[in-house]
Amino acid sequence: MRVPGREREAAVGGERDAAGQRTGGGGLSRTDPVGGRRRHGRGSGEGPLEEGAAQAAGSLAGTALGGLAWGATARNAPIAYSAVAPAPAWNDAAVLTAEAGAIVAVTLMLGAFLRRPSSLPLLPYAVGLATALIIASLGTRSGGSANPARQFGPALLSGNTAHLWIYLLAPVIGAFIGGGIRHTLVSPAHRARTRHAPDTDPV
Repeated sequence: MRVPGREREAAVGGERDAAGQRTGGGGLSRTDPVGGRRRHGRGSGEGPLEEGAAQAAGSLAGTALGGLAWGATARNAPIAYSAVAPAPAWNDAAVLTAEAGAIVAVTLMLGAFLRRPSSLPLLPYAVGLATALIIASLGTRSGGSANPARQFGPALLSGNTAHLWIYLLAPVIGAFIGGGIRHTLVSPAHRARTRHAPDTDPV
């Protein structure tokens, strides 16, 4: 028996199961936000640790294959597996600040795009431009890594591990700071609306 007022909901967003999740219809639930793909996290089968391990393994494998393909030219100085390094005048604190700051900026940029779905088609171009700016502005200063996987394999295989801890830690710090800033900037009213809208997919 149809309950009055539920027919439109079923047509637009599908029926709900006992747990409150949508089971059909044209809507996208929180567990299926984009064409059936799940987010990382609970129920996805792949979390940050698994993805991090995969990125590290890929960095090592890719670097090793590059060394095999290009031979001694890629393995020895000055290329040395393309491991990045800061300028001599830059100390550890300066490198950590610059690398973390780059990730803060990228995190805020991503948050701005993801909050406005209409702008998402431009996101890949924005990420590419941001990456290019980081490399151009920080490459000869802090190293311009801004990605743990970028430095992990090259540093280990080249033996240039003196600053590896910075390149691994700085992106994590930057992501936490950027996320905290964005959380502070989001209005309490917006957080209240998204908190009480279980079928929306806030970012």
